[in-house]
Formats: sequence, structure tokens, C-alpha cells
Amino acid sequence: MKLHLGGHLNFFDTGKRSRLEIAVPSEGLPLVDILQNLNVPVGEVAIVAVNGELADLEACRVYPQDSVEVYPPIGGG
Repeated sequence: MKLHLGGHLNFFDTGKRSRLEIAVPSEGLPLVDILQNLNVPVGEVAIVAVNGELADLEACRVYPQDSVEVYPPIGGG
């Protein structure tokens, strides 16, 4: 699975990477579990897209072929 940590979320990765390749079993894994394993606080994630479609973080299950993007809250002025 390809994972993009947008915004400041790459800060939580030990290598400060914004793009990662994650091994996921064919039966898939909950995205929340993957983020927790990477030490990314799920409370910091506001937007999730799986294969270009918005997804609910709590209900999201990802599979080996998925491309996932996660972003923190975005503000502007």
C-alpha cells in the first residue's frame, strides 16, 4: 500500500518521510492500526482519501493495491 502523509503528519514518521510503502496482507488492515503503528496520532488526521475517494478514517480498511492520502486539518485566512 502506498501512503502519503500530508501536511505536518510526516513529522511523526521516524524518518520524516511523506511517502511510504507499507506491506499489507491481502485481507487488508484498518487504516487506524497502520497510523498507530507509525505513531501518527489519529486525532491529527482530518482528511482521508483512498484511491482518490474520500473515506472515513474510523471505518477505513486498506489493501495492498491501495493508494492512501491522509491530511491534518487545513486552515487559511
